[in-house]
Amino acid sequence: MCLFFQVETPVHVGAHPYGIATADFNGDGVTDVAVAVYGTSRVDVMTSNGSGGFSAQTNYYVPGSPNELAAGDFNGDGNADLAAVSTTTGRVSILTNDGSGGFTQQWFAVGGGPDAIVAGDFNGDGKTDLAVANSTTNRVTIVQNDGNNTYSKYQVRVGAAPDAITAAALTPGGPLDLVVANGGSNSISVIRNNGTVETYTVGVNPTAIATADMNNDGSQDVIVANHGDNSLSVLMNNGAGGLLTAQNIALSGSPSALAVADLSGNGLPDLIVGIGQNSISVFTNGGNGNFTSAQQTYALPGTPVSITTADVNADGKLDILATLSDGSVAVLVNRSLGLAEVGTIEGAGSISAADTSAAVQSALAGSTTSPDLTAIGGVTLTSAVPSLGSASDLGAGSASALVETPGTDLPVLPSSHHLTS
Repeated sequence: MCLFFQVETPVHVGAHPYGIATADFNGDGVTDVAVAVYGTSRVDVMTSNGSGGFSAQTNYYVPGSPNELAAGDFNGDGNADLAAVSTTTGRVSILTNDGSGGFTQQWFAVGGGPDAIVAGDFNGDGKTDLAVANSTTNRVTIVQNDGNNTYSKYQVRVGAAPDAITAAALTPGGPLDLVVANGGSNSISVIRNNGTVETYTVGVNPTAIATADMNNDGSQDVIVANHGDNSLSVLMNNGAGGLLTAQNIALSGSPSALAVADLSGNGLPDLIVGIGQNSISVFTNGGNGNFTSAQQTYALPGTPVSITTADVNADGKLDILATLSDGSVAVLVNRSLGLAEVGTIEGAGSISAADTSAAVQSALAGSTTSPDLTAIGGVTLTSAVPSLGSASDLGAGSASALVETPGTDLPVLPSSHHLTS
């Protein structure tokens, strides 16, 4: 498939849109979009019209300034809910979906400086849990969900200034682990589901992180965007769940955001990176985790803050969405065509990203002739903590003291409840 994206008119949301999440919030079978608007105490939900456009956003109040979002079914009713973190209040707000795209809010405290959030079933009980990266305390807060609006919490020490987090089963067939980018210590922390924590060195000031099977070997690899030295770090999985030494890829500018998805539908994940100012670059996977041979760059009216992918026009292809520094949300619709739709390749040679884009644009413009594509030229174990499947506490007190119900102002977890010192 020849990758090409059409940049739609950005959707203005005002102020500072940060985190972005996608799900079918109103049950119509089409993917909708939610945005955390920093500095406004609100989350905006935009309903998709099914053709790549969105209705006027509906605003929902949350305490403080929300900066990141995660979508998941937190009460088991089959509807996609939202969880928003606010670094200014140290809280997570749960926005419960009524099934038609309306939300009611509850909240609870998770400790100082929550900068990132991820949802997943970490203890295998069938309920969606949360994990929050606390950048000012160098901790990750694991929030276990009982499905009835009660949450138990414990914390794990990681590297300095964790500000990005994701979840993946690094051991093939195993439970979910957590992977955290430590912006202040040039490292990532892997919190294993069995409770151990590992540290791996990456580039300077890692600020975004993602996981995917980059080389199609059945194991999840890790990709990190390093804001401080204009690079990506790729840590390949050794096939047994361990990560190899990072391989660094130089970029033309400082990466601000990162996403990984199979954009071409060939079963290989591609990279989407916000690089420098006012652009997004797409790196096509060459089949073995090599991304240096094909790159396309798309101009935008602002610098990407957060990137995700979803099929917003129900055509079976993943599109790109990004929150931008100018107060808008960019939508890049996937207009890629199969090679049979844009021409044939004969003989030796290769096709560059520019050639491919030109061919696709010609096809999209309704050209009466087919484009001629012929012959165009180190692991360190740092601590052992309780399993992610356990809310036990190694410090003074009991785990039951951390069971809290949303709706009341909950204290930050005291130091006696930190799992490491």
